[in-house]
Amino acid sequence: MASVVRNPSNGNKYLCAVIDKSILVMEWFNPRSTFVEVKRVEVSSMPSPVYNFDLVCNRDQSLPTVCLGVYKTSDPNRFRLHMIDLNSEEIKAPAFPFSPEDSLPIVKVAHIDYSVLMLCFQDHAKFVDFRGNVCNNRQNISQIPFDTHVASVVCLRDGILAFHPFGLRGFGFDGQLTQDINDPQHIYQLLGSDKNIVVESRPIDDPMSKSNLYLLFGHENSY
Repeated sequence: MASVVRNPSNGNKYLCAVIDKSILVMEWFNPRSTFVEVKRVEVSSMPSPVYNFDLVCNRDQSLPTVCLGVYKTSDPNRFRLHMIDLNSEEIKAPAFPFSPEDSLPIVKVAHIDYSVLMLCFQDHAKFVDFRGNVCNNRQNISQIPFDTHVASVVCLRDGILAFHPFGLRGFGFDGQLTQDINDPQHIYQLLGSDKNIVVESRPIDDPMSKSNLYLLFGHENSY
């Protein structure tokens, strides 16, 4: 499993990948037009299999932090976050192991503010601090209901795009619906969102036919 992120503070782009019980960290090197390895981080608590591998950037650090999973607790207003700080020289094992039975299905984890993360589930998004406590964002809300089941999410500077099989829904960080595309005649899939947001569609009655590709203009991925 691998993921790419661009640090908004310094503009550097990183590619991170899971290799056995380690994380390979690579940085984009312009003179060679390729990613170059900068370090490997051993993670004794690496889950198997790895279902979540989201990268979040902190403006005070050069390398990203990896979220390997989100886990429920007895408190509905608190989650356990399996975070690996790639800037650390040594990754210590957690005091309390992460139980697979407590693992939650997450679509995406995104860093939207200095101290706020957004946990995107299939039907809603929750805002939490880095300790996993539910909190309010700058717009003073703690969650955004999607009112549908989504397969992927793109985080923008002013909101999110939540993609479902028949289109997408856009939301501001105040929870207001900003865009709603629902086309039951086609199946939609997000292909990429590094710089340009690329979406593929195929007719629902002929999924093996040639696909249409769309570039969504007017939206910029925040990371």
